[in-house]
Parts: sequence; structure tokens; C-alpha cells
Amino acid sequence: MKWYPRLFSVLKRTLDAVAGASLMFITLLGFVEVVGRYVFGVSHDWAEELLRYGFILTVFLLGGALIPTNEHLSMALLSDKLKGRGKQVHSVVVNLVGFLLSIFTCYWAIDMIAAAARLRLMGSSYLFPLKYVYLIVPVGMGIYALFSLIEIVKTIRKR
Repeated sequence: MKWYPRLFSVLKRTLDAVAGASLMFITLLGFVEVVGRYVFGVSHDWAEELLRYGFILTVFLLGGALIPTNEHLSMALLSDKLKGRGKQVHSVVVNLVGFLLSIFTCYWAIDMIAAAARLRLMGSSYLFPLKYVYLIVPVGMGIYALFSLIEIVKTIRKR
């Protein structure tokens, strides 16, 4: 598994860069909208919608990439008390549950995208087709599933 550290590094840096750019963009857009609304009395529906989609993009892209580095928000009450084999079993179970839930969410999201495409659903500003917005769900959950699976394999191989 010598290819894994290099692949992980490239994928993590790429996801960090895209999520960071998204966060910078929505912060700037939010600032411009606040100034426009309260100083000039001008507001744009599309900007509020784009802010919402930007937050969703950032969260879904980073969710899986934070797993291997333990930067993800977690409840450490039980896992901190475990040692050795118990900690390994706990890690496998937690990552397996994350993997299965992300696969289920991918399946659900594909149905959601198909329905949005069939019904030609649009966002509230009527500028963004929701079938494209919903694509972030299976992409993000696919990334989450990939990193969960890799963590399961790494933990099992440590034995």
C-alpha cells in the first residue's frame, strides 16, 4: 500500500484547495451582500442561494478528507478510554458505519438527482438547476466512503 500516502496527499491537498477557495468565495460574497443590503439597499436572491450552495459544497468536500487525519468532529468519550484491540475494533465499527451510511446516502442522492432532472427543478432564484446542485451529495459521500474504506483496511492491517 505504498501508493496510498501519495494518493491521499494529492487528494487531500486538492480537496483542501477547492474547499478553501469555496469558503473564501462565499465569505467575500457574503460580505459584499451585507454591504449591498445595509449600505445601498440592494440585495440579490441568487447570492443568498449561491452562499447556501457554497457552504454545502465545502462541508461535503471536506467531510471524508478529514477522516484519516482525525480532524473530523468526533465524540471521544469512549474511544479515548480504549486501548489496543478494543480501539481497533471501535475504529473499524465507526468507519464501517460511516462507509455504509455514505453508500446509502449516495444511492438516495442519485434518486434525488434523477427526480430533479425529470421534474426540471430550479433553485429559488431560478438560475441554478437543482440536478447540478444535488451532484455534490454523491460526490461528497463517495469521497467519505473511499476514506472510510481506506481507514478500515489500514486498521485491519495494523493487527
